[in-house]
Amino acid sequence: MLLLLLFCFYGCKNEKVEVLSLKEQQVYEYIQKYRFAAKAELTKNGIPISIKLAQGILESKSGRSELARKANNHFGIKCGKNWKGGSYTILSDEWDRKKGRMIARKGCFRAYTTVDECYNAHSNILKHKRYKKLFELDHRDYKNWALGLQKLGYATDPDYAKKVIIIIERYRLYELDRD
Repeated sequence: MLLLLLFCFYGCKNEKVEVLSLKEQQVYEYIQKYRFAAKAELTKNGIPISIKLAQGILESKSGRSELARKANNHFGIKCGKNWKGGSYTILSDEWDRKKGRMIARKGCFRAYTTVDECYNAHSNILKHKRYKKLFELDHRDYKNWALGLQKLGYATDPDYAKKVIIIIERYRLYELDRD
């Protein structure tokens, strides 16, 4: 059964009301809940709000994935060989170049005490020299940020940038970058 609800966009400034599916409602709830954390990361680290939120929505299924719920990891951040903190092992979809498709593989992911800690860790990863070119872009240039993330190897999914851009445009997250 599809649940439909009425939802006001970004505080009902224009009194625009739309009928939303449960999935869309969950996305808007995620945006409302984490937009201030994303804005703080823009101010502190220069990462666009739209990019931060779209990646969080995509990677965590709007905060409802097992990794997000049990490990506060909203960005699919893996442990890596130097990680000393908590961890959570789970199956995740990884792009298999030889097979040309996504394959479920067991992986070690970082576990965080809070979502804010994860948001900060995500920013620290993006501040690594690997992603330095992204910070030469205007923070309102979400398309090139998304394309840059994919090009620079943030995710294995060959459609990652496209998915991030679709989320940003569908939910008008670019409006949050205008502040």
